[in-house]
Amino acid sequence: MKTKKLFVFMAACMLLVGCEKEVEPTMSVSTNLVTVGKDVYSSLLVIRCNLATDWTATVDATWCSIERGNKPPKEDGDEVYWKYELYVTVEANPTITERTATITIQAGALQEKVTVTQKAGDATLSTTPALIYPETNAAAGTYPINVTSNAEWTTEVEYIYDPSWGEYQDKTWCVLEPSSGSGSGVITVNLPQNSTHFRRWATITISSGNLVQTATIGQHGVPAFENEGVTINGITWATKNVEGSGTFAYSSQDPGKYYQFNRIWGYSYIAGKIEPEFNADVYRNGDWFLINDPSPEGWRLPTSEEMENLRTSGYRWVSDIKGAWFGPDAQTATFGEPGNAVFLSANGALWNGDMSTEQGEGQYWTKSTPSGISQALRFGAWGSKKVNDPYDGINKICGLSIRCVKE
Repeated sequence: MKTKKLFVFMAACMLLVGCEKEVEPTMSVSTNLVTVGKDVYSSLLVIRCNLATDWTATVDATWCSIERGNKPPKEDGDEVYWKYELYVTVEANPTITERTATITIQAGALQEKVTVTQKAGDATLSTTPALIYPETNAAAGTYPINVTSNAEWTTEVEYIYDPSWGEYQDKTWCVLEPSSGSGSGVITVNLPQNSTHFRRWATITISSGNLVQTATIGQHGVPAFENEGVTINGITWATKNVEGSGTFAYSSQDPGKYYQFNRIWGYSYIAGKIEPEFNADVYRNGDWFLINDPSPEGWRLPTSEEMENLRTSGYRWVSDIKGAWFGPDAQTATFGEPGNAVFLSANGALWNGDMSTEQGEGQYWTKSTPSGISQALRFGAWGSKKVNDPYDGINKICGLSIRCVKE
């Protein structure tokens, strides 16, 4: 009887085991869509699976990397589930378009996909060099501007010249190839031979949306006026003032034009009238820019040290002509036999749209502005003032004469 009961019990147990429902394999992730911004970003995915089996994860984009977590899997809830960690890291988006990557997680026959979407990055634009100014003469040549960008860009050429040149100014000499593009590349600047006696300048603007880069292009002209200088203490001074940009005045007694600080064009003062209209907006920081130097080819604005050297080399005021001789032979110099001296006329300066010290004081610019104060030579019947006095500068809105030195 006992044996019969035991047999019935075992049969019942076997029946119960045979009727137990088979567990269906499942796998899920904490999210199937990850959306991130344009910058570097890291996110954690949690994988939940009821199979005690190994799993793999792959990604189809190099800018998105994945790494399994260091923590061991753990059971979750009443049912037997295992949790795994997967770290997702994206690089900053260097493009201006949105991009996507797909992560594929595989556990046996089970598979889950996670889409990673990254927002578009910012447009970028940089160029080199900022200045192209060949040291050679006016010969033709080609020069590169390197563009680094992830967007479309365009170019524009602005020619820098004295407005008094008017229609005679060539506005075609700087040719760019290509004039527009997309992404990184090289712009070739083509410069034909400059057969004039003037330096010429242009500004190239490269733009991409709100991003702007500039490059300054300069080209020497053919040197002229080779015999227009007197060498004093190793510095060769022009014998005449600067007239229009790139030219000398007719004679040493001619005032030439009056220039505001760091301006390439000057003003004429004839019969009490200033032409063109006086500009009240003036550059106030730093030295005189090379591209705004109105001196003829082969000449330049003097430094304050060079002007002070001229001032202390010798001085004689000439009252009947209103001017002064400077140099070792200043006491004996004449216009017929100047010797080692140069004559600077005292033609005053323009101030606030009028002549401030007409025919009584000479004022001549230097290109220097140490401590933000412009420095100039000032002289008259009373003598001359120290050029590089840091406490005695000239307001840059004034229009002064220019006497240049040889380069």
